[in-house]
Amino acid sequence: MNLAFRELKWQLLPGVLAALAIAILLYLQMFQPLEQAAYGTLFRLRGALPWDQRVVVVAIDDASVKQLGRFPWPRQRYVELMSLLTRHQASIVAFDLLWSENSPDDGELAQSLNHHGGVVLAQAWDNTGLPLLPVPELHNAAISTGHIMEREDADGQTRQVALQIQDAPALGIAVLEAYGLVREPISLPPVERFLWINWPGPIRQLQQYSFKDVLQNRIPPERLRHKIVLVGVTALGFDTLLTPFDQQPLASGVHLQAAVLTNLLHGNGLHPVSPRWLGLVLLLGGPGLSVLLTRWPLKQQLFISVGLLVGWGLLSLGLFRFNFWIPVASPMALILVTSGSVFLHERIRVNRLLHRQVRQLWQAYLQKGTFQIITPDATIVARNQPAALQPATQLALLAEQFGYLSQQLAERTQQLEIVNKELEAFSYAVSHDLRAPLRRIDGFSQILLEEYAEQLDGTGQDYLQRIQASSGRMGELIEDLLTLSRITRSQLHRTTFNLSTLAQGIATELQQTQPDRSGEFIIAPNLLVNGDVRLLKVALENLLSNAWKYTSKCDQARIELGLLPSELGEKTKTPIYFVRDNGAGFNMSYADKLFVAFQRLHTTEEFPGTGVGLTTAQRIIHRHGGKIWAEGVVDQGATFYFTLQV
Repeated sequence: MNLAFRELKWQLLPGVLAALAIAILLYLQMFQPLEQAAYGTLFRLRGALPWDQRVVVVAIDDASVKQLGRFPWPRQRYVELMSLLTRHQASIVAFDLLWSENSPDDGELAQSLNHHGGVVLAQAWDNTGLPLLPVPELHNAAISTGHIMEREDADGQTRQVALQIQDAPALGIAVLEAYGLVREPISLPPVERFLWINWPGPIRQLQQYSFKDVLQNRIPPERLRHKIVLVGVTALGFDTLLTPFDQQPLASGVHLQAAVLTNLLHGNGLHPVSPRWLGLVLLLGGPGLSVLLTRWPLKQQLFISVGLLVGWGLLSLGLFRFNFWIPVASPMALILVTSGSVFLHERIRVNRLLHRQVRQLWQAYLQKGTFQIITPDATIVARNQPAALQPATQLALLAEQFGYLSQQLAERTQQLEIVNKELEAFSYAVSHDLRAPLRRIDGFSQILLEEYAEQLDGTGQDYLQRIQASSGRMGELIEDLLTLSRITRSQLHRTTFNLSTLAQGIATELQQTQPDRSGEFIIAPNLLVNGDVRLLKVALENLLSNAWKYTSKCDQARIELGLLPSELGEKTKTPIYFVRDNGAGFNMSYADKLFVAFQRLHTTEEFPGTGVGLTTAQRIIHRHGGKIWAEGVVDQGATFYFTLQV
């Protein structure tokens, strides 16, 4: 438990440090430029939305200034505009202009404003906080006023507008309140909060007409009828404004008011995620990601990190399409810093572990003399290196020793293979060459018994019978040796087959050899295995015939071939087969001799045999990548277990 908790602390450490570093950077507002850049990118990836068709801009543009004279203009120009907009039945007219200074034409303009009955004027505050209100005569003629204060961020963009300042509503709020009186009520948000601007698209897609074209009746009246008309300056050098879609040319303050009106009319202003949610992401995201990454190797860590970065980007864009704005830069930085911290942390831990292991190996090298020194003065070279380079030098020397030992091991393995092949060839040659003289001994002894038996007394005939019996056993031994030699040299031809069917055939043959014996074979059905059919038949013949032989003295022999239940073999996940009998059994203290060639636990008088059968079975099982072992109790039977490589 303590070890698991300590390991969890090590896994959490990189993420906690990464989250702390990101939190400090957020506090210092280091991510603000990146988030501002991401803000514009999200707009461009989302694409343009339609501007509200109820909003029209009458722009005091460069062409109007060129034709009508230097700006600011006398009030008479706006009297002409108001007369035309009144005839064209514009619902609301809002001026994004400050008329805080008196003019001789104020009376005439106030009369035109009052005649229309739906004009909203702008107000603001100067740098000292003094209000800049419309002159009283114009103020009284307007239906309401609204502030046009902008708060630019460090990159020059305005991302939010206060819906009310000192009891003065924003121009957009004042316009829609007036619009609700003359056309249709509009549901408005609480004025105590800010409106985060959701820019619909480039200003060229907005319904915008030149001031001079409107005065000259070049704009069809239906394009202004029942519209909300915003009048403001767009000429170069006046009230310029950056937007996510407009860098060249720049937008103007009147376009900001158009965006505010569109957001309010559609109810699609942006909804930034609360800072508390960002804190929760930092609190859980860093440590959680750290624990996750430490459970995977480096390649998978890279895939997870890249996947999270791409996933967060897609999530940000997806939510942005639904007007939710979540931070992009700081969470991505958290992913990158956490991933880098995990990588660095693991490298440091691995490096420390390697240093410790190199020191341990080096001490064994120096103290125990385990390795043979190849490089002259190796220890002196290692000790004279700088401390930082000593582990690398020691590791290089140890690698040299390992290479030397590997070469020696390869040479000895090759020598053993040559000796083994020579022994196999010798065994095969001897066994093969012994068969001919052995057949002659057996044949001549048989002739003597058949043709000269009358000339021999009982002792002589007994000697001849012993000679025949010994030559018979010798013949069996030679056959077993030849079989063992062939098994060692033959190649495997693996197929999938039914071991049960093979065993049933062997059992039938064994019963036919002694039809008078009372015995029972119990063979589990459908034991499918993958291996060499010919070799596994030899192994199974040896195991079953061994069981048949050692149950010969039982009143009712019982021999079983089966498969252990899966829960007993779950440690290795490999099927375990068994051959069980109720025969003579054996003493477990001699179990290590069972599979040694020519080693027998019973005399040939008790149970005939050569002592090679189990050795042959073992070698076949080993060639199939399996294991074989036995358990037994004297006079209670034996069980031979074996596995095969899946």
